[in-house]
Amino acid sequence: MTSSTSSSKPRRSPLERSFRRYAIGLAATLGTLMAIFGIVNTRVNPIGVTPTPWTDTAYRDYRPIYRAQRSAKPGLIRSEKWDAVFVGSSRVDYALDPSNPHWGDMRVANLAFVAGTLPESAPMLKYAADHQNLKLAIAGIDLYDLSNDSSLIANSGFSESPLNPEGDPIERELRYIFGYTSVQSSYHAILDRAHHTLVEYSANGFRLRPKIRGEQRKRMETDSLPQAIRYIRQRQAVHKIFPAKLAALQTIIDTAKSKGFRLILMIPPSNGIFQATYFYSNDPDPAFDMERELIVKLAAEANAAHPGTPPVEVWDFYDFHPLNCESPAPLEDKETKMKYWLDGTHASKVLGDIMLARMMGWPVDDPLGADYGMRLTPDNVGQRPEQIRAGYEKYRTEHPEDFKFMTEVADKYRNSNTTAPAEAEE
Repeated sequence: MTSSTSSSKPRRSPLERSFRRYAIGLAATLGTLMAIFGIVNTRVNPIGVTPTPWTDTAYRDYRPIYRAQRSAKPGLIRSEKWDAVFVGSSRVDYALDPSNPHWGDMRVANLAFVAGTLPESAPMLKYAADHQNLKLAIAGIDLYDLSNDSSLIANSGFSESPLNPEGDPIERELRYIFGYTSVQSSYHAILDRAHHTLVEYSANGFRLRPKIRGEQRKRMETDSLPQAIRYIRQRQAVHKIFPAKLAALQTIIDTAKSKGFRLILMIPPSNGIFQATYFYSNDPDPAFDMERELIVKLAAEANAAHPGTPPVEVWDFYDFHPLNCESPAPLEDKETKMKYWLDGTHASKVLGDIMLARMMGWPVDDPLGADYGMRLTPDNVGQRPEQIRAGYEKYRTEHPEDFKFMTEVADKYRNSNTTAPAEAEE
């Protein structure tokens, strides 16, 4: 008696077999591409977030940090060892050189962000302190940041960075290894290395070769001064310290105290033309007394509460010192550049080197910088308002052409509804 049951599997139709071959081929192709992406991205490590034993460190000098600052600067922390770091906005990004020869054997990284605000500086410093044994941090505190509730954190790339505590770490790491943006960054790094093309940022995060567009006085007219007018309008409507900014500043101080490293809170300078706009346009506190006193108060309280740690220092460069009153060339002069300034709010490396020398106690090579800046304490902070207001009156008389230029631009923007974007930094 024979069984009628067959053990053979049903045969697939030609269409099914064709689809199966297609699916296998597609999966193999995608898998191969992903493998290639992963090998290239980890080999090049274009933004510093995928260090591996097989990473080629020769690409270190060609990383396109400018393409993804909020990931690339934390990437410096992931990829290398550092003794000191800078955090802050583009005022720090442009000015403070971590390769200054006076650092000696110290390994220093510039972790400042373009258009950065305190809510980004605080997690950047905490991330660095959690992953490195820091000896020193310099945190740039823009005075107008404390009394301004604006921040570009939602659109800056912060959410995709290692700094975002709410991000999915698995998804983030996969994107770093296999993502198209990483591939693009690797491509640019490979291309620049092949052509020996120096990139904008140095390997330690400093904007060594800034790409500044346009003449400096024109940039003041279309960028720096409209930005000041926008801030003034906001401060005239609401003049207070915003809680999110206060909390971020406190986090910066608490991080230094909990880890035991030296912290310098640096108030970056602005050109006299920019500063004078606040006085001329009736800002409620043109010398920023409220913000300055708050910074000094928080530093003093932290020092009193933690006497066994290095004291938090406050250095203030925001005044009408002669170095801050350098005049830009006339609009028709397209060749002459200022020595100490890139525009109305961004100091050059030359001025940044003077700031570092003053804060760190190094020799000041430029005689004009011997008395630049002031270390603030609870005992002397009360002198600053009078000094700055006297500086403004002196600026008006000693720089009449610059003052006239400022008033004409300020009047134009005050009488219109047009000002600079939320952050016009480059």
